[in-house]
This record gives sequence, structure tokens and C-alpha cells, in this order.
Amino acid sequence: MIAGTLVSHARRYPPEEDRLSWLTETLRAAAAGREGHALALLGAAGVGKSWLAGRALAQMGCLTLTCSTALPLAQVVGGLPRPARLPAWAERTLTAASAGRGEASAALVEALAAALKLAAPVVFHLDDLHAASPEVRVLTPALAAAVTRLPGVVLLVTGRRPPGEPFVETWLEPLDEGAAGRLLEAHLGAPVPARVAAWIHERAGGNPLFTLEYLRQLRRTGHLWSDGRRWNWREPEPAPPPARVGAVLDHLVASATATVDGAAA
Repeated sequence: MIAGTLVSHARRYPPEEDRLSWLTETLRAAAAGREGHALALLGAAGVGKSWLAGRALAQMGCLTLTCSTALPLAQVVGGLPRPARLPAWAERTLTAASAGRGEASAALVEALAAALKLAAPVVFHLDDLHAASPEVRVLTPALAAAVTRLPGVVLLVTGRRPPGEPFVETWLEPLDEGAAGRLLEAHLGAPVPARVAAWIHERAGGNPLFTLEYLRQLRRTGHLWSDGRRWNWREPEPAPPPARVGAVLDHLVASATATVDGAAA
């Protein structure tokens, strides 16, 4: 258990006001503990999982490793450190796997566990588990089970779907209007007009990625500008969607789902 906050396999929702401090302290406590931990940071597309994980890892003060799960298994294995005291059998297994001559086997899991154990304290972050390559998808739960036996080792995954045991799940929910307004103010460096904050929140639905994309879109199109004293705006007609292609697609799907749900209610 981490500072009295983690219950095995429980679903948790972090405090909205300071998610970054919460996650940073959770990871620090896990890395300093007497047990290993497998943690999952989950939520809808664009809710801020990867951004939050990256910011927290940057404040850790210990070894942290981040890898996209969409990469082939060889590249994931190749990105891990090789401690000098690594047993010869583990070195051979990892060398073969990083050269594309291995598979997601029990031997590879044990070799990865041996390397992580010697690197402790360490946080190994696998990003976007929902987009994982087939081999990495097979490897992840087995590695998580092995990690829980390794003091000072944390396996952190981010994704959109529950990874199952032995991961402890943490779910990120959309920001309310006040929190979204503070996010906008942090990026602009000045108070945001209340009408702008409300306009963006109504369309972004509290999704941090969409919130910032709408903000950038308003500035790019000249609908939000500074006169050197304060921010001014004029409402665009029609409202522009978020600019990133992925965000556009996800936004359209979310909007369509909300429409269907509303009609069925």
C-alpha cells in the first residue's frame, strides 16, 4: 500500500485541483516502497493522461523510462538500460529480443524484471496501451505481475481501457469549468475573459486537450487577442473544431455519442 492510498485493483479518481502533485507523490511513494507496483492511468482520448504522466516523471528524482507501446517489441526492449551486474542469461535474452530475435516469452519477462530490479528505484512508463503492438500487449500483464515482486520498481501504463490485474487503476475525468479556466489562464499567463472560458468549456466538455486546442484556434484565427493590457475576443461563427486531426475525430465521435444519448434520454 502507498501512503494509505492504494488498494489492490481499486478504481480511483485523483483530486481535480492538483492532479500533478497527487500523481508525483503517488509515484515517489511507490518507487520508495518495499514492494513493486503496477499502476494504470486511464481516461478518454485527450483527457491528459500522457501529459500528466510526463510532467510527474520529470519531477521524480530517480530513473524514469518512457516508451510508446505502439513500437515493435524489439524497440521497447532496446530502450531499457542494461545494468553492469545483469546476469549473463538475462543479457543474452535482452540482446536477442532487441535485435528482433525474441518474443514475449516468460524468459523475456524474467530478463526484463532482472534489469529493472538492478535499476531500482525506477519508473517504467508504457504510453498509450490501447494502441499497443500485439507482442507488447501480451508482454505487459506478465511484466506487471513480475514487477509487483520487485521493491522500488514501478510499471506505469497510460491508456483508454482497463488493463486488468494486477494494475491499480486511476481514472481521469473531464475538468469542470473552474479548473478548465485555470488551465487556460496558466497557458495565457493572464486572466481569461469569463465569456471565453465558458465558450470553450461548452464545446470542449472539460477535455484538457480540446480546451487548449480551442484556445490555440481562437488565437490563430484572430478571435482572441491581447492589446497589451488584457485579452479581448469576438465570438467566431461558426465555432471552429480543434485543429489536430486526432482531436477532431475524437471530438466528433464524442459529440455524436452525446447527441444519441441525449435523444435516448
